[in-house]
Amino acid sequence: RMSWWDLAKRHKGKIIAGGAIIGGALAVTIGMNQKRMESPQDETGLQARRHYVFDANQSACDESIRELAPSIFRTVQARFNVEALTRQLQEGNLSTEKKIEVWNELKMTVMGRLVCISHALSLLTLTLKAQISILAADIVTLNRGTSKNSGWLSWAPTSMNALIGGGKEEMSAEDRRRNDTARQVFLRSIEFFTQTGVLELAQVVEDVVREELKEVRLDEIRDSEEVLALLTSLSMKVAAKAVPLSAYVAPIDKEDTSRDSVTLLLRRLVVLLDGEQCRETRGRLVHFFLSATTRSIGRGPLANQLSSLSSSFSSLSNLGLDSPLENSLCSSDVHRFAIHAFNAPPL
Repeated sequence: RMSWWDLAKRHKGKIIAGGAIIGGALAVTIGMNQKRMESPQDETGLQARRHYVFDANQSACDESIRELAPSIFRTVQARFNVEALTRQLQEGNLSTEKKIEVWNELKMTVMGRLVCISHALSLLTLTLKAQISILAADIVTLNRGTSKNSGWLSWAPTSMNALIGGGKEEMSAEDRRRNDTARQVFLRSIEFFTQTGVLELAQVVEDVVREELKEVRLDEIRDSEEVLALLTSLSMKVAAKAVPLSAYVAPIDKEDTSRDSVTLLLRRLVVLLDGEQCRETRGRLVHFFLSATTRSIGRGPLANQLSSLSSSFSSLSNLGLDSPLENSLCSSDVHRFAIHAFNAPPL
């Protein structure tokens, strides 16, 4: 039987690769605003606790997504280097044949960048929502024995700490240490996605875009809806090829039957990411992001629209209050998926 540490060692360079600590994900409940811990003393029932734990941790999860999103943008931006191609065209010393070649490469790179970032942001969001929901559900399970007379102020800090460490009083120090480490390894699986999974996803996007855009002419006239339809068609083909989704986040051996803490947590994540509700939610999120990129597109030849499409990447990377990412975190679809993950039974 493989222990949690054996699993971590086996996937060294994958699940816990890189060594960079993802602050928001690891410290998702550390530094919680104490005011949010205050709640009416009479709301001590399990259902009230479930609502409290869910809401508090989803808020912290949103902050983690905001912290991780810039690294995703940088990776996708570098992988689909629109700026380098634009500079080549601006230099003005290219032959006609070379200009056509660069323009076609620009077409594929701009489209690929938008499709890739839409899928990457969607998967980042759903992965962290699933992870935090899994751990938040465990908080409720661990604290079912808490006295109803203890009150929120005494109960909440203990339950929040349970995401990374702690648990029932009866747990030994060694068990608490193992649970603590298991949860940290579990949360750090997002590092595999941000450092490796995104690049693997980008390769799928590039393959699809190069195949599908070969016959798409730069002088073809389109309006914004037709451009969106083209991006959506590319996205659907990417979705069909980029399966299973869990492979980009938690590349574990699905035949592994060990029951250590890390394996069980990762299996729960895999089941959620590869489930129908995640696929449907991912599709709606991707469409939402792609729609945001075509709002300012006027009718005209595709060559003229590439500049606006390229600029729309900057609007997606904006993390302001009314940004596409911020609005997506308020999505009812994302909320339903988080509730689904929170209510999912343990394996």
